[in-house]
Amino acid sequence: MRRAMGDLGYGTMLAAVAAGISCLLALAGYRRSYYLAVFLPAFMLGYLLVAWFRYLRKDRFMGPPSAMRGRPRKHDPSRAGARESACAVPEELLRAAASRDEDATPVDGTRAGAGESDRQPRLTRALVWAAVELGIAASLLYAVWGIGAAYHR
Repeated sequence: MRRAMGDLGYGTMLAAVAAGISCLLALAGYRRSYYLAVFLPAFMLGYLLVAWFRYLRKDRFMGPPSAMRGRPRKHDPSRAGARESACAVPEELLRAAASRDEDATPVDGTRAGAGESDRQPRLTRALVWAAVELGIAASLLYAVWGIGAAYHR
């Protein structure tokens, strides 16, 4: 719960920055409040896109090709063998893989280097919160005050 409130706070800061830039662009740049209803959803979509691309990069869908080197392919004929030998994994191989794995979480659930690796998902969650807040703000501006409903006022 504490982490969610922190992410909400960071998201609120990001939404405030986007709302401030939107107000400056709409009122000082274009001199129409109509454009506030255009820029807020634009920032909302931008934040969602950045959060989605960050998620895909972490998921290695869009990661660098070097991250996929050395990984076995799904249908690698050199790895094909009898079912019994494929199911049995030697214990020294498991220990070696666990010692190389930087993200390995011990059984007790504590992680040694959680500071840096937690920043990436935290920013992604904050971007999603900011997008939600900008969507709510744009909806309220439209429904309550009619900003964005008509160009000429």
